[in-house]
Amino acid sequence: ESNFNQHDQEESSLEGCSHAYEKEEVTLIDKLTYDCKSILDVGANIGWFSLHFATQNLNRMVYAFEPVPENFDYLD
Repeated sequence: ESNFNQHDQEESSLEGCSHAYEKEEVTLIDKLTYDCKSILDVGANIGWFSLHFATQNLNRMVYAFEPVPENFDYLD
């Protein structure tokens, strides 16, 4: 489990990722989660979606869960 917030975005190794990554999926999930105060990213992989959703609404908490230790290292 990892918790992304405003400070994590500044230190993330994913900084500068293109917003073109899975654009249709991101657009749909942005619409569905617009008012959500919390998001669970189960199977977060390296955390691209977690970081994206944390930066879209700085008042929301995004909880990322990743079982693969090599991928989890990107979240920590």
